[in-house]
Amino acid sequence: MLEIHRILVATDFSSYGDFSIKRAVSLAETFKSRITALHVITENLQEMPLFFLDDEKMAELKQHQLHQAKSRLNDVIKAIPNPKGIVIDPKIRLGIPYRQIIMEAEEGDYDLVVIGARGISRVKEFFYGSNAEKVVRRSPCSVYLVKKDLS
Repeated sequence: MLEIHRILVATDFSSYGDFSIKRAVSLAETFKSRITALHVITENLQEMPLFFLDDEKMAELKQHQLHQAKSRLNDVIKAIPNPKGIVIDPKIRLGIPYRQIIMEAEEGDYDLVVIGARGISRVKEFFYGSNAEKVVRRSPCSVYLVKKDLS
């Protein structure tokens, strides 16, 4: 029988990200799994035209960005119906989303990655392929691709 002990769910705070967390909770209820909800901060502040900021201000800006992402991820987790009290651990990583999702899947020894079929940036997806597509091809474990809401 299939056993899923650890689930990694990726969210970019889009509606598909919310659908993915809901689906991960549903799967976790069935398999009595633990969930890690991952958000990847993609903006590289070094590449933005912020040349007028010194190193100290850049560090403050990065800390603010990290704090905002953690706060938003916690809010998203709290808003998802979770009647059985499944444990959802929030995690933030910095970098290219599909690479960070794959790295987390490898390092965390997950049994399943749950990810939305679409994300926020549809223009980038058109030209470069979606993060979901890249995760499906490169993940060390099975990937559950979410295309619509459960409700």
